[in-house]
Amino acid sequence: MYFIITIDTEGDNQWDHGRNLTVENIKYIPRFQGLCEKYGISPTYLVTSEVCLDKYSKELFSRYVRNDAAEVGAHLHSWTTPPFMEQDGFRENDSNHAFASELPYNLLKQKISNLTNQITACCGKRPTSFRSGRYGFNKEVAEALLENSYLVDSSVTPFVSWTSHKGVPGGKGGPDF
Repeated sequence: MYFIITIDTEGDNQWDHGRNLTVENIKYIPRFQGLCEKYGISPTYLVTSEVCLDKYSKELFSRYVRNDAAEVGAHLHSWTTPPFMEQDGFRENDSNHAFASELPYNLLKQKISNLTNQITACCGKRPTSFRSGRYGFNKEVAEALLENSYLVDSSVTPFVSWTSHKGVPGGKGGPDF
């Protein structure tokens, strides 16, 4: 039997709108990584933009990638990954966390491209695994992932509906898998 272990690796205070995001939780990753290595597990850390920009995170994850101890993939949070728009749901750290599936296609493509480039710069290797924040996945997300050479997506949650979870004002909410 094989297992894939993925860890959403993101800011501490995602729901603290308007404040600077912190990534203090990253300091606990080495303890978890040590446990993984003890049991021969190579986890996949799915990282957000704010993690890529943090100096400690860069040093940590680039070392894991360099030593083939872990994979680093992309975890798109539309509210922390540039570019942003001056519109409800599309601002940086907006109180309305837009699902990726609600973004205009050109904005979605830019965000995925930017996050991909941030991870490549952070870790020295282009990511090939992806998970959309809040599981916002649709055909347009799939197309943007293909354009950026992603091989794996783990955004879909079978038999779960996210439609009651609101994103942009007046939007449909999340997907219904």
